[in-house]
Amino acid sequence: MSGSGVELEIKLLVDADEAELLATSLGEPQRIEQQHNVYFDTAGGAWGQAGFGVRLRSTGGGTITLTLKGRGHSVGDFVARGEWELELPAARWLALTTGQESLAPELDRLAQTEGVRLPPALPRVLAPFGFTETTRRVFALPGEGPALALELDRTRYPDESIVYEVELEIPDASHEPAARKRLEAVLAHAGVGYRPSTVSKLQRLMLVLDRRADG
Repeated sequence: MSGSGVELEIKLLVDADEAELLATSLGEPQRIEQQHNVYFDTAGGAWGQAGFGVRLRSTGGGTITLTLKGRGHSVGDFVARGEWELELPAARWLALTTGQESLAPELDRLAQTEGVRLPPALPRVLAPFGFTETTRRVFALPGEGPALALELDRTRYPDESIVYEVELEIPDASHEPAARKRLEAVLAHAGVGYRPSTVSKLQRLMLVLDRRADG
């Protein structure tokens, strides 16, 4: 995550074959993560309506990560949004994701620690409402400039659809032009076509769940 509680990243959609072309071109990944993500809100979606996304993530280690995200806005080809995180013991995963324990005290602790202003009237009774499963391969982005990590995600949604994304996060807006050129050069070298996207995984999950409810 970028400094000052701000995530600044670009997202590109690629096809499955193009994802593998890119991975082959980049060589061995620095690491591979198996991410299990559960999203929370009130029954009426009050947190989403207030511009916040709440996620609990497990990668199979000794801790799990609670993430609070704010609304995004464009910075060139990148999107900036607030992002604040708190690590919790992995042993609490089952109780939190099944609603046996409330997430509200941890959200209030995270907001207080990071200086995030939550509306006082925002309901604190949250429940899990959806999940995603992501395999993330992390590569070093080639080219001159600061060390940057390129993330290649394969995400499965509740309707069994699979979405492949290339994500690149930068420390601040001053790196935007050079980082974009480096990324474009890497994709061109690999012969990979792509489609820019400003849709977050949470937004895509909501679209999937809405379609299932309508169907």
